[in-house]
Amino acid sequence: MSTFTPQFEASGSLAAYLANGFYQVAYVVPDVDAAVELYTKTLGAGTFMVLREAPVQNQTYRGESSEVTQNIAFGYAGNLAIEIIQPLSGPSTYTELLDERPQGGLHHVGVWVEDFDEAKTAIEAAGYPMVQYGEFAESTHFAYFDTTSVLGSYLEIFNWDEPTQQMFQAIREGTF
Repeated sequence: MSTFTPQFEASGSLAAYLANGFYQVAYVVPDVDAAVELYTKTLGAGTFMVLREAPVQNQTYRGESSEVTQNIAFGYAGNLAIEIIQPLSGPSTYTELLDERPQGGLHHVGVWVEDFDEAKTAIEAAGYPMVQYGEFAESTHFAYFDTTSVLGSYLEIFNWDEPTQQMFQAIREGTF
């Protein structure tokens, strides 16, 4: 199986660099199963992989260690990855969103970056603080930055390891 890696060229502009890695939109919802049904049956998205109590490690929320549990569904509409998150326990940006909008809504736009630390530093230097962080699988890192005042949502950056890259390729191809 071939693997999928977003392709982009770095430029001198942070906005262009991030836009070239644009990969995903993510929603927080009160019921992941109902949202998956909506996306597949009503909106025609592809098949979703649902991870119950998703195994996310080393989570932080607003600078503090946080034990957060969530169900997460990953799917695709064409080449755009869709993530659906249902918070189950623990304080997070997910629970903040549902506190403000109980029906759920857009949580973040996701950008794949080649150098996680470099991107994190650049985004924070531009004035957007990291508000949540976690690790998935062997060495996939993700972080949310508070860009709500300019984007209307958080900005996520992530860099994945080989197993996670293969998982997303299988989801995209519907072969998981």
